[in-house]
Amino acid sequence: MMKKGFLFSGLFVFCQMFGQSNLQLNRTIEWANYYFINENYKTAISKYLSLDDNIPHDARRNFAKSYARIGNLKKAEKILRPLVDSNDAVVLDYYHFASYITENESLKNEYRQKALRLPIADMIINPSTDRESSYNLVNLNINTTESEFGAYLLENKDKTELIYTKKQSKKYNQGLKKRIKSDSDIYNLYHAKFNSKELKVDEGTPYPKGINSVFQDGPASWDELNNQFYFTRSSGNYKKEDLIQLDLYSMNYSKIDEKIASPLSINLNGYSTLHPAVSPKNRRLYFSSDRPGGYGGMDLYYVAILPNNSFGVPVNLGPDINTPADEVFPFVYDEKFLFYSAKSNAGTMNLKLAINSIDTRWHVRNLPNPFNGANDNFSFYLNNGLDYGFL
Repeated sequence: MMKKGFLFSGLFVFCQMFGQSNLQLNRTIEWANYYFINENYKTAISKYLSLDDNIPHDARRNFAKSYARIGNLKKAEKILRPLVDSNDAVVLDYYHFASYITENESLKNEYRQKALRLPIADMIINPSTDRESSYNLVNLNINTTESEFGAYLLENKDKTELIYTKKQSKKYNQGLKKRIKSDSDIYNLYHAKFNSKELKVDEGTPYPKGINSVFQDGPASWDELNNQFYFTRSSGNYKKEDLIQLDLYSMNYSKIDEKIASPLSINLNGYSTLHPAVSPKNRRLYFSSDRPGGYGGMDLYYVAILPNNSFGVPVNLGPDINTPADEVFPFVYDEKFLFYSAKSNAGTMNLKLAINSIDTRWHVRNLPNPFNGANDNFSFYLNNGLDYGFL
């Protein structure tokens, strides 16, 4: 009995000490995370340093971020490396680790490619794709038996204009060379006053020939910050199989009656670049293109808008969005919400919403009814107040 008593007593003391050790560890982690959340990174680092190598994954992530926030990327890389080299790493770990690497571009790219191959975690809120939306669709009074599409609302000072694409007027195609034929209708850009209270549109007026041409023009987008007007236009160059190449053009909107639009530097000869969409806050121009290096068909890209109407390097939006089929008509709302149309297995265009996770990773969902009908659904737009939109 005495031996059993010593045994039970020893177990009790061990459990008590183990419990106190765990409690102290948890308190240290809680305080370290507290200082991290409140942006006191140096104090957070001192707390994390008191932990052993068995630091929990979430604490290790914050530990690495703390070093990164004070500019010590080498320490951040060292702290996060055990996690990214384990089987417990997630997409964000690879992206963050890649951002900490400063001296090895090939290694940085290796971890970015790992991130592209991993599935992203499901959203906490998973919106149902079959539920009805609270929005109602209204057939605008400017619609005809022809096609009208690509509606975009330009709110410039005291004037609100609806910009849209409509079948070309005869006044623009009189100079069209006889050798150029099109099996499809050719479209130009129009603008009209829009009454948001009654959802009425005045009769549209075609833009002058500085914007419109004898070839295809539209759809368009507008950058409020530099008053730059971007739109799709036929370049006059030929692609394969005698198809006309579509490019992006721009001009200062206040000079549309004086100047002719200029092609953007991101256009690529032999491939189409079209469907511009400006994200004004993060200074990006989104577009669709069939250029090499994509996932097939038309892919979505973005490019940084730089000073003096120059641009960075086009970035493919990645495999969460782009497929071997076509992805077209991007529209960006509030930086991280991207609406676009993708070709379905049945061959129709369906509207989708992609929510940015990090870098070029997205949570993609079909838009609910009534936005997706039985036929093609595309060229989506929302106003800033989410009061109304166009498609």
